[in-house]
Amino acid sequence: MRRRRRSSRLGLFFALVLSGALLGASVWLDRRGDEVLAPVAAKHERVTLRHDPQGTWYRWYELGVAVGNSGAGPWVATIEVPEDRYDSVALGDSIEVRYLPQLPLYARASSRSTATVLHEAAGRTGIVPLLLWLAGGAAGLWVAARIGTPVIFAAGTAWMVAGVPVLLRAPAPRIPTASEGTARVSVVTVVAKSPERARSRRRSRSSRSGSLRRLALPYQVVQLRLPVPGRGDSVLVVDAVDSGSVAGLAVGAELPVRYEPDAPRDARLAQGTRQFIERNRYHFLPVAIGVPALGTLAAWGVRSRRRRSRATSGAGSAARSNVPA
Repeated sequence: MRRRRRSSRLGLFFALVLSGALLGASVWLDRRGDEVLAPVAAKHERVTLRHDPQGTWYRWYELGVAVGNSGAGPWVATIEVPEDRYDSVALGDSIEVRYLPQLPLYARASSRSTATVLHEAAGRTGIVPLLLWLAGGAAGLWVAARIGTPVIFAAGTAWMVAGVPVLLRAPAPRIPTASEGTARVSVVTVVAKSPERARSRRRSRSSRSGSLRRLALPYQVVQLRLPVPGRGDSVLVVDAVDSGSVAGLAVGAELPVRYEPDAPRDARLAQGTRQFIERNRYHFLPVAIGVPALGTLAAWGVRSRRRRSRATSGAGSAARSNVPA
């Protein structure tokens, strides 16, 4: 047990040091980085999956830009740009880039700052709504504990209700109908548990528990390349369907899709069902109920203890006042 605690503390220490170093380097890039016009040498679009119960992913639009000089040629640094900027830039075009001459591979578009990167990272992790829900519920119970017992239970109930849109969301997928095309499957990922299986050899009891993490209905996240008329290159399409609901789903398969001409990346498979969105909706129900319930009991216990303490101190003061001098 002591070894495990030491290793966890050491890991936390290194994580804090690494995070601080990255943040410091990013701020240094904002203030001391050199601005240049760098030619675009490569374009890459990728997707990161969250492995949540209802299918969520994030897109990354990256450009390889030539900066600095290593003697054998320029360094090619990878920078992230918004979707519209990614689509408007072609290979060979130049883009304003800020980079560190001491570390040419560490670069960023001049229009992006450390604050922008942190804001986007917070949005991608999806942790901001969860933190707001936790902080708001805890603050509400803290205030309610100083008012009265009925207010405590009312605040706990309100906390549970507020957790529905945060933890039990059920977005309705919109299937485009304007245009139809054929896309080639490039990646297929099966999501049967949430969160993603821990890669560490040392797993906690909760991470090994299949009943807590297994989804009611597994689903498949499909990445496809869709050629769009009028565009020089294909776009990356991502969709999620119930596992096994699309016949012939495999890497390299050509499948029909439907999309809107002005938003081809939002295309959806013409086949398959998406019942997993509703079936997996209550995956985090124990958290949505359990956390507010524990908080309510804790607030009620704190208030009860204060009432007993006040009653005891009041009785002691009364007894001391009745003692004859």
